[in-house]
Amino acid sequence: MDRAIYRDLEALRPDRCNDELRPFLDVAPHLGTREVPDPYGQGPEGFERTLDLIGPGSEAFAASLARSLPR
Repeated sequence: MDRAIYRDLEALRPDRCNDELRPFLDVAPHLGTREVPDPYGQGPEGFERTLDLIGPGSEAFAASLARSLPR
């Protein structure tokens, strides 16, 4: 998600919600960015960059979920 989406989600979060909202790529620091940029208007290269971040970001997210499960 990019900063604009993050701000929109923060604004929608109910006051009683204590869960932390973090950028998607926080679980994948090796990618060198915390944001997935909005590819619209960026041409095919923008979509490729987005996919290059979402794939490994999703793998890192799944791995972080697996680590958090009780054993």
